[in-house]
Amino acid sequence: MSKKMTYDNFFDRLLELIRDRRKELGLTQADLAAKMKKPQSVIGRLESGGVRDPRVSMLFQVCQAMDLDPSEVLVRAGVTGTGAIDAKNLAGARRKAERLKKGVQANIELIDDMIKLM
Repeated sequence: MSKKMTYDNFFDRLLELIRDRRKELGLTQADLAAKMKKPQSVIGRLESGGVRDPRVSMLFQVCQAMDLDPSEVLVRAGVTGTGAIDAKNLAGARRKAERLKKGVQANIELIDDMIKLM
């Protein structure tokens, strides 16, 4: 029987994947933050677990800034229907991530437009 996924397990694994990818790319927290147009402290708090419930849009921006497929990250962090990574779960996660990506991108564009009007 496989270990049951908890939010803490998932979140810790997600942060580990983000941190590893950033280091793999040779980016500092400040470099990643600059790519996202955020203060370095945002990345520091995220990676240290100081933000226990980050917004989906933040995670999406992190993935985008590091050329990561959000659905791949979720699957690698352990989010699947059965806890096992297989082609069917990965394909489903990718479809869900693409729908999410479109919605998040639309929201980001709307917010950008609203900011421009201020």
